[in-house]
Amino acid sequence: MNDDRVPSWEAVEAARRILEEALASGTPRAQAEAQIAYDLAHDRWRSAAVAAQAAAAPPDAPRQLDAQVYPFPNPSETATDDGGLFPLPPVGVCLSGGGSRSAAASMGALRGLRQLGLLDKVTYLSTVSGGGWAGTVYTYCPDAISDDELLGPFVADPASLTWDYTGNRAFALDQLSPYAIGSLCTRIGIAPLIETVVTLYEDQQVPVNALWNRAIGQLVLQPFGLGDQLAGGVPTMYYSYTPWWRDNVVRKYNRGLPADAFYLVQIGAGRTHRPYLITNSTFFFPPPADAAKAFQGRSATVDPAADPYPFESTPITVGMPPTFPRAGRDGRDLGGGYVDPFVFGATAPTAPPVNGRFTVPAPPARYALSDIAGTSSSAYVDVLITRYSSTFPWIEDLDPTFAYWPVAGAGSARDTAVPYLFGDGGIMENSGIMALLRRHVPNVLCFANVQTPIGIDGSTVIVDDLLPPLFGFLPYQAGVGYRPLSDDPTSLYRYNQVFDAAAFWPLIAGLRQAAAGGGTAMFKQKQLTVLPNARFGIAGGDRVNVLWIYNNPVPAWQSRLSEYVRIGMDLEWWKFDDFPNYQTVDQLNLDARQVNLLAHLSAWNVTDGTSFGGRPSNRSQVLDMFSGGT
Repeated sequence: MNDDRVPSWEAVEAARRILEEALASGTPRAQAEAQIAYDLAHDRWRSAAVAAQAAAAPPDAPRQLDAQVYPFPNPSETATDDGGLFPLPPVGVCLSGGGSRSAAASMGALRGLRQLGLLDKVTYLSTVSGGGWAGTVYTYCPDAISDDELLGPFVADPASLTWDYTGNRAFALDQLSPYAIGSLCTRIGIAPLIETVVTLYEDQQVPVNALWNRAIGQLVLQPFGLGDQLAGGVPTMYYSYTPWWRDNVVRKYNRGLPADAFYLVQIGAGRTHRPYLITNSTFFFPPPADAAKAFQGRSATVDPAADPYPFESTPITVGMPPTFPRAGRDGRDLGGGYVDPFVFGATAPTAPPVNGRFTVPAPPARYALSDIAGTSSSAYVDVLITRYSSTFPWIEDLDPTFAYWPVAGAGSARDTAVPYLFGDGGIMENSGIMALLRRHVPNVLCFANVQTPIGIDGSTVIVDDLLPPLFGFLPYQAGVGYRPLSDDPTSLYRYNQVFDAAAFWPLIAGLRQAAAGGGTAMFKQKQLTVLPNARFGIAGGDRVNVLWIYNNPVPAWQSRLSEYVRIGMDLEWWKFDDFPNYQTVDQLNLDARQVNLLAHLSAWNVTDGTSFGGRPSNRSQVLDMFSGGT
């Protein structure tokens, strides 16, 4: 599936196999020649991909599209005819925000789950920002890229890792396949982003408010054969779910849509099951008074008029689930459910849907994979604006903007489509857990791939901003501690409480205790009561088991690294001083060793069978989440 989107792939694979054979048993000359052949094949592949994009034909699609609304609360996705793709009992995995740090850690987490045979049993994959980069690539990458290549080699013992290649690529920290998820971390960075944004604007006339998403498409997705295939500055590709869904739901009513214009979830023979992807973003109305300058990071105080709403994209749907009457521009409604992704951005229907179906003109740009991965990670837009707007004034309008109309009032005279500002999912909620609680998922593994290591201030445990709001607290403030969310009505986290405040203290104490014992900062909360949350459309009343896996230094793992690896990390201290809590902005661009070390640690955090301080092993706690144990 989608193999035609990966030009010269067979040549690259053949060259890679020859190189591996030469490295294993060939002469130095044979190794050098094989390396050159592989590099050339890879360069040709990249050149062909660029040429294919440049030569892409303008979209050939019907002028009118027939689509469906999915009112909220709607039947679960598992009620579709593709319901067999949803393993039961439901288990959800969250890959949090965190840029390249989260993408690398997410690769390791998925690798570890696969090693335990559990990735096939994950029902939902809810992602934010950098976790969304990893989740989108994992979900949609072409069948030609094997899962072994995509997730990278599993190494159980960190002592086996080598600083340089010494004969085994699986152990070599300086070796990273260009088709491993983590390779995206070596291509993205602030400098590559601004270069790509400027090139797309000047050479391909991409609209300014779409530039960020198209840059993510080019830097993050295109190397995996998932590029936008731009023509006239707009994508020529859609995305959807399975071949069955595309043909029996989407194209059944839209035969003019070419079958090969859709990226599909990869379900080929021999592939690990793909969980149902949820990519979380933030919808703003009213936006900050000065939207281009107001977003100064997830924790910053912004214009109190700025009001955030949850927004999500999945393979089947896109939209804002709960309804907010007259909360939009000029008294328009907001929310109410979802629409088919291939019509998102279109004008509103002129009459109410009939049996859930409506017809609208095709939107001016196809809603693409770069839109879901880009919008969810658009916190970096502020960095580009701050650093480069004096040189490129037009960059002030870089925030993603889409025409939006509500499902709640679809077809009414009042609820026409107007542009709204969208932002990074982590601006409002950075874990991704809300989408799973909204779906009543009873077992959740939350990979908090955060920047802040667990600390201590007197007797108070300090954790990343991601956790406190879920329990009704503002992020930790030195000298003040954790205050109730109600103390700051301007906080972008003000709507986030979904668990009882009393459950926060045992969580942070448990994480601290696990970390202090030398092991992974992992803690399971059993049968947490879910509180009602109208902003996120969570009914409340459910009981959920949550296994929190918190990105933090793990002395038991790091002490097993060889002396040469530890010396290498010390000599390149500017890269590894914060390991594994790489900086979200200043370390957006990572090298192969940085990616590999974090991914190996994250996989170990899932799979290690050692008990520390009498606590259950990581492996046993993870396995228990899939056994129905409480």
